[in-house]
Amino acid sequence: MQKKQPIGLFLILLIFPLLYFQVFTAKYFFSDDIHQLWYNKYSSAYAASASQGRWISGWVFDVFFGSISTVSQLRYLHIFSFISWILTTLLWYFIFTEWANKLNLDKKFNSLTTVFITCCIPAAIYIGWTSCIQLFIGICASLLSGHFLFTSLFKERKLSAGTILLCTTTGIISLSTYQNTFGLFLLPFFIYYIQSQKSKPARTVITGIVSYCIIISLYFLIFRFYILINEISQSERTRISTDLLGKLSFLFSDPLPMVFSVNFLYSSRSIFSQVLAPLVMAAWAISLFIRFKKNKIYNTIGRLLFVLLLLVLIYLPSMVASENFASYRTLFALHLAVFYLLIDQLFFFIKEEKRKKYAMYSTCFFLVFTGFYNFNFQFVNPLKAEYEAFAVFMKKNMRIDRQTVYFIRADKFMFSPYYHTLPYKDEFGLPSTNKDWVPEPLIKQSVFELTGNRGKAEKIKILQFADTTEFNKANVQLSGNDLLIDMNKIFSDYQKEKQHSEK
Repeated sequence: MQKKQPIGLFLILLIFPLLYFQVFTAKYFFSDDIHQLWYNKYSSAYAASASQGRWISGWVFDVFFGSISTVSQLRYLHIFSFISWILTTLLWYFIFTEWANKLNLDKKFNSLTTVFITCCIPAAIYIGWTSCIQLFIGICASLLSGHFLFTSLFKERKLSAGTILLCTTTGIISLSTYQNTFGLFLLPFFIYYIQSQKSKPARTVITGIVSYCIIISLYFLIFRFYILINEISQSERTRISTDLLGKLSFLFSDPLPMVFSVNFLYSSRSIFSQVLAPLVMAAWAISLFIRFKKNKIYNTIGRLLFVLLLLVLIYLPSMVASENFASYRTLFALHLAVFYLLIDQLFFFIKEEKRKKYAMYSTCFFLVFTGFYNFNFQFVNPLKAEYEAFAVFMKKNMRIDRQTVYFIRADKFMFSPYYHTLPYKDEFGLPSTNKDWVPEPLIKQSVFELTGNRGKAEKIKILQFADTTEFNKANVQLSGNDLLIDMNKIFSDYQKEKQHSEK
């Protein structure tokens, strides 16, 4: 098996260019990207990120967005994200191999989880959205932090000062990059408990949980001290919620359905999504009682509740925050934990080795297929078309004497008739020009790229409207030097012209 691993890993790495080939050529931006691209030349992103305790993110934004000046150059950041996710996948592969050896896990788990990381929905966001360029740092730091603690406890049953310092440092790095990435710290302890036949968690698991909470508490104290000494007003995202029932309701209505849908994009508007996630959750819970039918029922109930507690802890940064917003970029740790949970349960009921291989190959094919579809058809292709339509319009209509631009933002369902997608939170299927922080930097960036004159771009006056109704109510009288940009009409005309030319 050890000799076969490099070959298997090489085949897994071939999936990357198959899925994400567009990072090398696609010209587009998404949402926050245009804001970072334009305003990074005038002010640092560090202050805004630091106010949320994400100091490393602010530094990364300043460095990377400060190194480019055009929308087409965003692809260099996409390529960097592509490479960084390959390195993250390699780190996972070798770390998980060590866990598998210690816990005597089937090597199929290594292949499946590695393919999952390559193809999962959060990966599409991390690679395709340049405003997530920094997340691999938090993910790798969190993995290493949990790994150092777990291997030390498993080997020696005690912790040295060096291990504690190493775990804490990498943990703080993860939290200072993006708080939700730190949930990966608990993954080896989660897997350890899943593999255990005992409902009562082992001392190793409890130590992992306590260490996790201590590191988060230490980070929180550092963050509060930073806020205090710098007299910074607290961001709404950093406020702590005390609504326990409300947060549990949030957990079962958004994050859990999204991760139990495996690699299908979850939408509350879709009947398929609404049915699939509850069925998978129910099937897992019922199968748990079948698997441990020899145990007393209250022990199995205890196991189920403890697994749910671990999932809550993995998603703890979002569970304690007052904001209830489950985006896929916050769900990687929870998503990976649930995927492992499901395949572990599946493989328990498949006894024959031949059938296990068929199940593994089928799952890998499913992940690759859905991963390709999610990244290309639900993310990149619509955004490419949106930016191309806008760029063509600007090239035709933007004159040097334009003084005022009236911008009617895109409807959030603008892509739906042409790309058969629904908006998923603020990540998939949502036009970038739907957001109110996009029009001003987008117009100025476009004028700068067309004229090469940043001073001219800065003087352009932009007035935006949520929709045509709001624009009509304003009773705007356009002069010869004004320009009206109606994104829905521009995109629709572009699609019709494209369809006509293809015929």
